[in-house]
Amino acid sequence: MYNPANVGSSDFLEQAYHSKIIRNLQISEDDKKLYDKIRRESPRSNPRDPSGKPKPEGYRKLEEIGASTSKKAKRAFRDKHPSYLNDIRSLSLILYYALKYKENVVYYTADGDPVTLFLTWLDSVAMRMTLNTLVLKELGRREKALLKDNRKVEFRFDYEVFQKMKIGLFKDLCADKPNSTGLHFRIRLWERKRGRYGEGITFVFSAKLADYLSNFPGSLWCHFTENASYGNWLDLHYFWPPSEPNDSRIRVQVSKKRSVNPSSIVVPADAHNRDCSLRLQDHNGQIATWSQFA
Repeated sequence: MYNPANVGSSDFLEQAYHSKIIRNLQISEDDKKLYDKIRRESPRSNPRDPSGKPKPEGYRKLEEIGASTSKKAKRAFRDKHPSYLNDIRSLSLILYYALKYKENVVYYTADGDPVTLFLTWLDSVAMRMTLNTLVLKELGRREKALLKDNRKVEFRFDYEVFQKMKIGLFKDLCADKPNSTGLHFRIRLWERKRGRYGEGITFVFSAKLADYLSNFPGSLWCHFTENASYGNWLDLHYFWPPSEPNDSRIRVQVSKKRSVNPSSIVVPADAHNRDCSLRLQDHNGQIATWSQFA
């Protein structure tokens, strides 16, 4: 959510630029020119997705809200702005509560930052679900034995196949479905001109999807969390863009997570504060490691 490396996203190169700011890497003049070009040619205003089909209405609403917050996000990356980081923490906590306990939630917000973060998170979810699906299909007896022996296996997937599958998942996640059954997560944004909260956008998650997402892996995965189902025990390192000029495949390196938990482990707060690397990094301000770019 903080700085994901979302392959197939229109914001991938912009996120890569942000990652250099986060990690205090040198930014060349060519990097700056490319970033300015990306901003000018942003596809956010395009009503169609990369496949040429209309974007879901819920996604279009999120895009409109999120377009104005990108510059603020860039400043937050550079200055480690506490309010932006607090937006990440509060949205993460509310999302986890809703998904873990399958409670309907209405998220009220006075600015668009959490909306942009939620949109980026949905993009990450679609990408990870796609990679998981492709990897699990290819895992045979030999590959499973290598993973069990704590070794790595590698796959290469056609980008067009990956992108088509990811766009399909992303559309399903972004669909505004207020009358559907399931867990409802609703975002209502304060409308200053009207002096009230708008009707908002409603996202619906099935019980199975909520289970999957509440234990969703990523750079911010806590090792106390359950991860033994839905391929969450896989540790994926992917390489994009391809190093070979004529190659259009995504290279994915797969290994087993260091710990595989059949259920989440409940520990005292002091033990979590002491042993969870993410909690220690947050406390010490070492948030550069939160970027998913290597």
